[in-house]
Amino acid sequence: MAQILNNLAILYRDISRYQEAEAHHLEALKIRRKFAQANPNVYEPDVADTLNNLALFYLKQGNLPTVRKYTSEALPICRRWYKKYPKIFGEKLAITLTLKGMATTDKKTACQDFQEVLTINPPEHIKQFVLKQAKQCDFNSMNK
Repeated sequence: MAQILNNLAILYRDISRYQEAEAHHLEALKIRRKFAQANPNVYEPDVADTLNNLALFYLKQGNLPTVRKYTSEALPICRRWYKKYPKIFGEKLAITLTLKGMATTDKKTACQDFQEVLTINPPEHIKQFVLKQAKQCDFNSMNK
């Protein structure tokens, strides 16, 4: 049920039916949290996916504080799973860090987020997107 709600939310977002999209995302998150509470080893990554979907939704709305709220919750989940299964969860972590970097108002923090994305060897499409977002970043001076 949560996956269906999540898919409907993405569809509604894509056709600019934002109230329905938001409601479906939030309902999917509620369901996934309940499942993750009972069995985190199975459902916790689904919570992170839904948090990222909500962050992307709010990013498209220009609601940066809410993007930061959801990415700050998704980030520890993604980091935990990335440590266990880097090949499987690298893309989730990269997406979370990218959304976080795009939503921050502090250039240095954003650049650190983008730099971390590049260190986890994300898929090429994410790497290229992050490089475009990070044009203002001087990664060489950050490493000193």
